[in-house]
Amino acid sequence: MSYDHDGIAPFETFRNDRIESHHGAAVHRYIVLRVIGRNALAALASAFGPSYAHSPYAHTIIDLIETSDFYMNGFARGAAQRDKMDSPLWNAMSAARVLISIATDETAKRAERIAAAKELNVLYGITIIDDKGNTRRSMTLDELLKMTPTSNADAHKAH
Repeated sequence: MSYDHDGIAPFETFRNDRIESHHGAAVHRYIVLRVIGRNALAALASAFGPSYAHSPYAHTIIDLIETSDFYMNGFARGAAQRDKMDSPLWNAMSAARVLISIATDETAKRAERIAAAKELNVLYGITIIDDKGNTRRSMTLDELLKMTPTSNADAHKAH
């Protein structure tokens, strides 16, 4: 296969009847990234390489990928598997996917990325919000166990 001077494969290789044979592994990675909530340009860069995302034809390539039968069938299967694991409505995993896409989106404003990362930290228990509204590191299991009395537990039973 011949590539242009920027390392981009010819558009013909993205045709519906050729895309799987020419780009199967890359499209599969692209599908996984899209199913978990990454934006199209980030998924393109990760699956095909940064030269594809920086190409003036990036959106054309994305359209060719996302309108192919290979992509649409793979995305439908991936979304169905994802939805079996999660509630189809909003839940922690859905929130995490959105927050991860914001936190890792290099085109997002710095403040938005930091805010998304902070929310992810709270969602996953890395940090907690105290009663004053401040974010701080949550306690580790060892720290919680140190707070537990070491005397006989039966002596502290209420019943």
